Amino acid sequence: MYLIPSFGYLLCMNSHPFPSSGILLGKYMYLIPSFGYLLCMNSHPFPSSGILLGKYMNLIPSFGYLLCMNSHPFPSSGILLGKYMYLIPSFGYLLCMNSHPFPSSGILLGKYMYLIPSFGYLLCMNSHPFPSSG
Repeated sequence: MYLIPSFGYLLCMNSHPFPSSGILLGKYMYLIPSFGYLLCMNSHPFPSSGILLGKYMNLIPSFGYLLCMNSHPFPSSGILLGKYMYLIPSFGYLLCMNSHPFPSSGILLGKYMYLIPSFGYLLCMNSHPFPSSG
C-alpha cells in the first residue's frame, strides 16, 4: 500500500459507469472525482440518494463521514449502513490496518483497524501508475 495525494478523488472498481473520468490504478481500480461522496454498499438505508457503481456499490454524500465497521468503539456516534458498516465523523482521519508503522498515533477501531491522520492523502496499492509520489 501507498499513501497518495487524494485531490478530492475516490477509489472505484473499473466496473463503475463512468471509467473515462477516472485515473487507472493497477488492473481493477480507478480514482474518480469524489464530489464529497463516499462509497457505500447498496444495502445502505438510503440507496435512492446514491449513484450506482457497478452491482454492489453506491456513491452517497459523505458529509465529512468515514465508513467504519460496527465493531468500532463509538457506534452510537455512527449512522448504520446495512448490517456491518457505520458512517462515523472522519475528522480528517483515514482507515489503516493495525500493522501500520505508527499505531500510537491512531484510534483503535475494532480488532484490526485504526483511524490515522490522513493529511489529505488516500490509500492506494503499490501498482498505481505513480508510486514515486506516495
